[in-house]
Amino acid sequence: MTLFALRDSVIMRTLEDAIISETQLLVTNIAKLNNAVSTVNDIHVIQLIDQLRRTEKRMSFVYTFFKTATYASHQWNDTTNRPAFEDS
Repeated sequence: MTLFALRDSVIMRTLEDAIISETQLLVTNIAKLNNAVSTVNDIHVIQLIDQLRRTEKRMSFVYTFFKTATYASHQWNDTTNRPAFEDS
């Protein structure tokens, strides 16, 4: 083996070690991200869904009351037989 081949072999081994090291670091970071996402999904999403349900209930109550009020107002205006008030 020549000196150049030996040097190239050492450089290739160093590059392979660097690639393997970076790949292991990437796998570790992906595992950490997976754990973080799992925690968020298990805990925070349930809380957010409960908050959205409460907000949806409140909006439906407000909508129902509003529609009831407009219906009653509309019915009152359509069924009156009284003459219109005239200012003298």
